[in-house]
Amino acid sequence: MHSIKLPKVRASPVNKLFHLLLVTILACIAFNSYAAKNYEKKYESAVAAYNNKEYYNARRQFKYIAKKGHARGQYWLGMLYTTGKGVRRNPRKAFRWFQSAARQDNDKAQASLALMYQQGQVIKRDYALAHQWYLKSAEQGYVEAQHQLGLMYYHGLGRAKDYTIARNWFRAAAEQGNVHAQYILGLMYQEGLGTRPNFEESVKWYVLSGGQGNVRSQFRLGELYFHGRAKHRDYTKAFKWYRMAAEKGHKEAQSYLSVMYGSGVGVAKSQTKAEYWKQKSEK
Repeated sequence: MHSIKLPKVRASPVNKLFHLLLVTILACIAFNSYAAKNYEKKYESAVAAYNNKEYYNARRQFKYIAKKGHARGQYWLGMLYTTGKGVRRNPRKAFRWFQSAARQDNDKAQASLALMYQQGQVIKRDYALAHQWYLKSAEQGYVEAQHQLGLMYYHGLGRAKDYTIARNWFRAAAEQGNVHAQYILGLMYQEGLGTRPNFEESVKWYVLSGGQGNVRSQFRLGELYFHGRAKHRDYTKAFKWYRMAAEKGHKEAQSYLSVMYGSGVGVAKSQTKAEYWKQKSEK
């Protein structure tokens, strides 16, 4: 039998170019993957250094990865320039690094950039840009941005005052445990801002906030139970919340405790304790 020799196929210039391009792309992907893993290790090392209060070391590592385009590294470097830890405080540099990270959709950097626009730090105050960056961050679920966005609508900063939209953003933040959003949400339900007054909803959010130690929520709960309608009035609960606020130095709450001890309402009568809280409230 005679063997059949196949003709040699010469690679065309187009095929060679395609092959070279493919090899280059694969090499770039492999390099970028390696670099990304290396940057993540440096990021974790920088965070550990920061948590150990090794601020200079943390700043050095954050700066290295920030210059390579690492968004979280850029945010942290901005924070260091904001607080002056491990580096001289420099709001202008903080702004630039927050801006770099924010453009890469880092939610915390977006909120920090928004705050600088809102407060007029380094750059001219611009509520419209503050709103824009808070919104980008809030839509990613960042709780502080949701709270701040609620405040902008609540007070009418850069936008027409809108209690309904404000309440929606406060609820988003409150459901994530933000103590200040919980307080304001309780206040809005109590006073009927953007919604009908709702005692149960007001108490629900005040309790969540007051349980985290928010003194304003604690005092408001005391007020609701002390001055509430007959079906809601509960002097024992009023005393409980007034006492929590009073122990944190709330003067009005201390005054109410004095009255309640003096008259025996919601608590056993005690002139000694009534006088004690009266003196505390007058200091």
